Amino acid sequence: MRSKLQKLWQKLRQIWSPPSGAPSRPRSICPQFQRTSSPPVRASSRTQGEQQRMLSQTLQDEPEVQKKWKKEQRIRLAVENKILASKAPGFRFYEHTRADKAYVAGRVKTSDGHKYELKVLLCSKFPDKMPHLLLTSPDKAAKYGGGLIVNEGLSHRFHSRGKGPGGYLEICHCEKSLWDPSRNIVSVLIKGAIFCEAHCRHLKSGRSIAEYCDELKDEVPDILNNYQPY
Repeated sequence: MRSKLQKLWQKLRQIWSPPSGAPSRPRSICPQFQRTSSPPVRASSRTQGEQQRMLSQTLQDEPEVQKKWKKEQRIRLAVENKILASKAPGFRFYEHTRADKAYVAGRVKTSDGHKYELKVLLCSKFPDKMPHLLLTSPDKAAKYGGGLIVNEGLSHRFHSRGKGPGGYLEICHCEKSLWDPSRNIVSVLIKGAIFCEAHCRHLKSGRSIAEYCDELKDEVPDILNNYQPY
């Protein structure tokens, strides 16, 4: 295509060439054609202020993966770690340096020998924001007579919040409006251990988990010490 255009241009120059002795016209430049793989980028019509606002909004919307613990939070986590070692030696921190991934996990063993795995998932706003208490094994938790507790959604009868992060059953250990930042992780794990004991009894009798939880909270069973290394 380019060679044809060049030949045509040469013929036109011969036709339009001025007679000898006539003043020469300024020579025009033959246009050059370049192949491009993508259309040219148009200049943005946004003002500088709009671009700055968009950048600011983008930074605010970034995932928590880039957030780190503040100094006072790191001190709090160090205290929590000491309490865990003393009161719940079967549990320990994982991903503790990452504010978006930190969690505590371990196992409890109920009075009849059944083993459960619990996970306390923190967040970048801990301890101001209530952590999630998850039952990771058995991952769904069966109901007496069939079915799964995770499918019950928010339920006082089963002390459940339904499906939590990762699809695991989230145990209701406290009302969000009643969460107190002074509460430690061990207190959350105690609620989880009581739930596990209540769940075992529920599977045998069919009575609600809520009923058993009310009975067990007065006994305060030392379930966390019946641990297996995680």
